[in-house]
Amino acid sequence: AAAKRAADSLEEWIKSQAVKGSKQIFLFNLKKKLATVGEARGMAELFLERIRETSDRLEAVAMAENKTDERSVYHIQTSCLVLAAFRVLTEQLHLSKADAITSIRQCLGDSDSLGEKAVAEAVKLSSRVMVTAMRGDESSFLVKTAYNMSQLDFGESFHVQHTDDASQHIATVKRCFYHDFFSKHAASELTREIFCRADEALFEKSTGFDLQKLKDKGVFQVDGTLASGGNTCRFIINKGRGGGGGLAGGGTARASAIARKGSGDR
Repeated sequence: AAAKRAADSLEEWIKSQAVKGSKQIFLFNLKKKLATVGEARGMAELFLERIRETSDRLEAVAMAENKTDERSVYHIQTSCLVLAAFRVLTEQLHLSKADAITSIRQCLGDSDSLGEKAVAEAVKLSSRVMVTAMRGDESSFLVKTAYNMSQLDFGESFHVQHTDDASQHIATVKRCFYHDFFSKHAASELTREIFCRADEALFEKSTGFDLQKLKDKGVFQVDGTLASGGNTCRFIINKGRGGGGGLAGGGTARASAIARKGSGDR
């Protein structure tokens, strides 16, 4: 019981640090990026302030309209920063959409706070401990990681339904905050090009497995996504299909894509 209380306390601290740290790191990275953009040279701080102001306005509205548990606050904050940066880069600094997305993706890729990195580590450790205790196989690891990511990362602004039988585990994302937010602001490409891709990279980094190899083996399938026009995101883990699909051996990235998109049955 004492260990569980300590683990719960650590989890809450991790979540709060992720929210606090990542915003400042992203803005720091973006300032360096702005210094390399022709029209912003010598005025990086001015354009950064415009991004901050735009993000703050967007965040105030989003906070009033959405769930505000700690993970949801992180997702709101990140989305508002990305949209604000995208608008300034394309509308004021006249970057193409593709170049703006690339710049934002690079800044996000280096913006994980210690807390955000710890979220990924906590998910990986929790999955491995539980599967070892259960003497589980590769598919058990993937399924447990899917559940753990739902609990640790998504928050109440996502809704995912898990179904499980002897042959498959299916995670169906019925609500994705990123999809809702960027569709509302006529920037749906940011969901697909930044957040869907970031999810895959994050899960490969945090689990050590190659998602594409798992897809090639038929262990992991993506059966439609909200970002591509589907009614849901549907991620499938096929059980009993040979392992070893990872960068570090064994096939886990499966849990990857499933994970970030939902938040457990609600």
